[in-house]
Amino acid sequence: MEGIYHMQLFCSEYGNGRIVNWGGKRMTVRFEQGEIDFWFPLAFYGALSATNEEDERKIKELIRRWTVVNPPEKVKFPDVQQTHYIKIYRTALEESGLLTVSETKNEPEPSAFTAGVLEFFAVEFVTALVSMVTFGIAAPFMIAWQLRWMAEGTVYSGRQTEFDGEGTELFMNYIKWWLLSVITLGIYAALYLPLNMNRWTAEHTHFKDAEARSYFDGTVWQLFGVTVVSALVPVVTLGIGSFWAYCYRERWLCDHTVIGGKRLNFTGTAMEYFIRCLKWYGLTFITLGIYGFWLPLRAHQWAVSHTITANT
Repeated sequence: MEGIYHMQLFCSEYGNGRIVNWGGKRMTVRFEQGEIDFWFPLAFYGALSATNEEDERKIKELIRRWTVVNPPEKVKFPDVQQTHYIKIYRTALEESGLLTVSETKNEPEPSAFTAGVLEFFAVEFVTALVSMVTFGIAAPFMIAWQLRWMAEGTVYSGRQTEFDGEGTELFMNYIKWWLLSVITLGIYAALYLPLNMNRWTAEHTHFKDAEARSYFDGTVWQLFGVTVVSALVPVVTLGIGSFWAYCYRERWLCDHTVIGGKRLNFTGTAMEYFIRCLKWYGLTFITLGIYGFWLPLRAHQWAVSHTITANT
């Protein structure tokens, strides 16, 4: 079974390999360029069989050299060595000419938020205006509409998101949440409203054509702690730490958000965000404040572009 586990890792590494037959000590993996037989005597690998004797001789010699340096009995699963042994096969296949592997084939696809500034500003403005003139009654419906629109323009690691939450459902939740807030003299609103909104939003956000469920698994005290730290750091550092606080909060939120069975990862850094903000503030100054309309959109686009899906 260790051999099966290793080959699953191997196929996953390249993305285009698929196990089509296995039994005893032999396994056949089909790639776009053809099929290759793998043999698993002793610990699990031994030697590779190829389509002709010359290629087989080259591969066996490569594996033999690796075996001298890395005896198979040292292999343990799962541990960091599994990646090392994937590289053994990678070296063998590439040097034999049987399989050419692109260095960029498995790089994650980009994430992006594709809406323009006019759309972004209009949606934000209409959501705020309608919520205000209806004294908050229409707020749940407008928030659901806004989330649905934002999901249509959001792509994580090349996968389009969609939002299926309904304003009616959120409205009923709001009634319940605000009643609990009144009963607890505002304590429920301070602690649980942000958590409930994150949970509701995550549960209704999916990847198109994906059936796995979505959820937010952060706890109320974790979120409260992150919120306090994110608010205090900019104050005690006179604003200098606001860039770190922003990335810290985004990273925590992503670490606890699963969309369509894929946990999100935030890769942005405070220094990179700081440099971007300097550029945006500079443009705002040069344009006498006009570029300021772009700032919320640019910040959101930057955050989305640094949010990827984990491979777990």
